[in-house]
Order: sequence, then structure tokens, then C-alpha cells
Amino acid sequence: MFDLAKAVNSPSAAEPAYAINKGPASCTLIYQSEDFRTLIEEVFLFEGWPEPTIIKESIYSNQIDHADLNNIVLLELNHSDDVVEDARYFASQIPPHKGVIVIAKEDAISTLRTLKEMGFYYLFWPTEKQDLAEFILHVNKNVSDISGLYKSRKAKRVAVVGSKGGIGTTFIACELAFILSNQGADTILVDHQYRGSNIDVMLGMETLQRYNISEMATPLLELDDESASLYLQPVKSHLRLLAMESQQADTDVLEVCQYLCQMLDRQTNFIVEDYSASISFWVDAMQLLEHSDVVILVIEPSISSVRNARYLIESLQNMSMAGGRKIRIIPIVNRHRAVDSYELDHKEVEHYLETKVPISLAFSKQVSHWIIEGRRVSQCDKSMGRAFNDLVLLINGKAKAKTMNWLKRLMMR
Repeated sequence: MFDLAKAVNSPSAAEPAYAINKGPASCTLIYQSEDFRTLIEEVFLFEGWPEPTIIKESIYSNQIDHADLNNIVLLELNHSDDVVEDARYFASQIPPHKGVIVIAKEDAISTLRTLKEMGFYYLFWPTEKQDLAEFILHVNKNVSDISGLYKSRKAKRVAVVGSKGGIGTTFIACELAFILSNQGADTILVDHQYRGSNIDVMLGMETLQRYNISEMATPLLELDDESASLYLQPVKSHLRLLAMESQQADTDVLEVCQYLCQMLDRQTNFIVEDYSASISFWVDAMQLLEHSDVVILVIEPSISSVRNARYLIESLQNMSMAGGRKIRIIPIVNRHRAVDSYELDHKEVEHYLETKVPISLAFSKQVSHWIIEGRRVSQCDKSMGRAFNDLVLLINGKAKAKTMNWLKRLMMR
């Protein structure tokens, strides 16, 4: 005989037939219009979800502490002049472990494709409450499971590579890392010169602690994201340094550093790697292609430097075409000595490289003094500052800032 009381009281009857998605535990809303804010508040109230943190600020405002954003961010761009550009800037400011939903009125396929490549979810406006709630549930599940577009969001890895030794590669890597961090982007700088490095001087650090890979407390394959971050040294706000050493071969240290970078690429916005040509191992094109999104190729206007640079550019382009993986190469000329010391001018460098060189750093005899004093060269020299800001724009996929001639500046006064 069927026992109703027993069936009701059995553990299996008390369990739901399916898993219930309770919605996001925390959410941040950055809004532009009151209509959108009202809709979000109504959806969260109806679903019984915790009230979102609400911010009405420009995404370019320094008042937003991106580190304090919740795991899911609703970013309204209905009043944006350029949805992709604003989203790209926002992507460079927040760690990849945040799930970002962009809401805007643009229905262009190119916008959807670009946002997808950035790992951002996109919801076309206007939308119904039920559709919005289901979309948030979907993103929340992806964040919880580390799946979907959320899984594809990782730090942008920038390799700063010297075409020869002693041409300022470490200097450029450090200045770039400082500027990115000053703009609010969490940045990790990786020193691949494991012996005799002067990166502490370039960074203005009083002490530099290198971690020996043979003394790592946890076996490499057992490291998680949190334990990997213990090997980072704080330099300043939004900037940390990874500096390793070992009595083993430098290629072994490189392998450990690359593994740590892979563990850390969801905790930061940028990983800037210093591959000065004075390191004891050759940085081949395949290695750069596997681990880097952007290669900053540092060149001096000399025949030997340009020859090495052209060889690396051709190798990267050929391997990129064969492997189907895109990589951006940004050549930069650094005139670290007086102009008369070089055999080539800027046009000749571009001619022999068969490519444009968008960034050129002019010689300044004050650079070494500023570095020793612990000052940032990009802040002391306006020309250097503009060049590094242009470099950051190019890394983020934007065009260089247009410069005005003296007559236009005079007319604007």
C-alpha cells in the first residue's frame, strides 16, 4: 500500500528536482539614465536579489574605485557616443574576474563582435524585465562556473622586447607600467632578467626581494590564483612586480614565470614583461606568439638594431599567419644617446623595417639623473610623456592623440 506520510517525509521528496539560481550575490550598476536605473531596481526588487551598488559617474571618472566593483557590473552606455571605445577603456580598468554586461542601443554586428572579443556580455536596449532578469541569471551562472564569455576575459599581456642590449628596454617597460597603473589599471611588471637586473633602480624601489624558484613553499602545479599572487611585490598603488631567481638555467626560471603569469592573468588588467636583450636567453618569436597579445619592439637607429628588429618582425608575421593567431607589433625608436651617435634617421629606420614606427623617444641628457632621483621621466619631460601616452593608446587599440601646431594652440588661448 502506498504510504503518503512516508513519501512526504522522505529526503528525496524534500529536494528540488532542479538547481535554483538565486541570482547575483552582489552587483554594481553604473548608469546614465534614470529610466534604466529604475528598471534595474524594479527587477532586483521583484526577484528578491540584494540591492545593487549604484553609481552615476562617467566611466572615465577617477572617483570610481574599480577594485571595489562587485563581481557583476551592469554598464549602461545608452548615451555613449562610441560604445566600443568606452567599453574598451572600461575593460582596461577592471580586473578580468568581473562579469560585465554592457547595455546600449547600438545593434551593429561589429559592436557585438568587438564586445564579445573583449569578454563583455551585450544586451540591446530597450529590453523587457523578464529578459533582463534571465540575462543576469545567465551571466551570474557563467561567473560562478567560470564559463562562457566570462572565461575568455584575461589580462592583456604586453611584451617589451629589445632588439639589442643597452637601448633602454627596461626603462620603457617600467615607464609604461607606471603610466598604466597611474590611469587606474591594475598592472603586473615581470622582470625576465634574473641576474644583475637594475629594475629596482628604474622603479625607484629601496629594496628588491627576488623569490628563488627552488625555495617555493608550494609545488608549482599545486598553486592556485591566491598563492601565485604571494610572489608579487607591491611597488605602488595598482602596480606589482614579479621578480624570480634561481641557480638553475634561466630558461627554467622563464618557465616558472610564464606559469605564474597564466595563474595571475585573471587578477589584473595588464601584464608587462621586460625582455631586455641583455637577458641570457634568446626570446624567440614562437614564445612571444604563444604568450603575448602585444609586442613593443624597442629599436635604436643603428644598423645592427634595425636588422635584428626586422628579423623578429618577419618571424612574428610568418608564424602568426601560419598559426592563425594575431599579434600586434608596435615598434618604438629610443634615441638614448645624442642624435649624432646614430647612422640612421627615422625615415631610414621605417624604410629598412618596411613598416611605420609610430613612437619615437627623443634624446634627453637628464634621463639618467631623473631615474637616479627616483622621478618618473614621463612626468618630467613633456615630449616623453606624450610619447608614452600615445603608446598606451596604441596598446588599447586606439589612435594616437593628434598634436596641434603652435598656431592652433595660440588661437585657442
